[in-house]
Amino acid sequence: MQERQTGLLKSLAGAAVVALLCGEAFAENPQAGLCTGGYCAWGIIKSKAKIKEEKGATLYKLDVLAGSSEHKEGQYPDKYDPKINIEWNKKSHPVYIFCYDKLPVVIVDNKPVVINFQELPHSSESDAAVYVEICYGITDSSWASEGFAAKHDLEKPTVADVNIKNPLELFKYVK
Repeated sequence: MQERQTGLLKSLAGAAVVALLCGEAFAENPQAGLCTGGYCAWGIIKSKAKIKEEKGATLYKLDVLAGSSEHKEGQYPDKYDPKINIEWNKKSHPVYIFCYDKLPVVIVDNKPVVINFQELPHSSESDAAVYVEICYGITDSSWASEGFAAKHDLEKPTVADVNIKNPLELFKYVK
């Protein structure tokens, strides 16, 4: 279970961040992220800090405590219930959000994901929702409607992948 949980959380930790920023009492009401493969990711944001702002780009750092719960395939909760047995990680971890209309990026476990709002694959929806929440303050699913990218001048990213060792290196892409 620990290896499965770790792998799941690495790929889904950003998903749990989405609803956490909606004004809920985090410690009392953890929010579910993506549920798949018999597991749900959960998270609590411990802190949010603006790291750097330059030429229309802003880098945020979130400190997220993640956890997971096991469920029968397809029988997932739609919200937190104290009866759900959530196995929490021992430590929180950083999640970085790079708000830049030409290169939207979410970094979980030092793995940057470039979000292409023009052609958003299902696997990137959770990262996109986190990005939209942090960068635009949109807390519902309205961002998923057609026209969001055009309305907010989100172009196709200038690069498909970024190779960085430090989140601050994303600013080298800012023009």
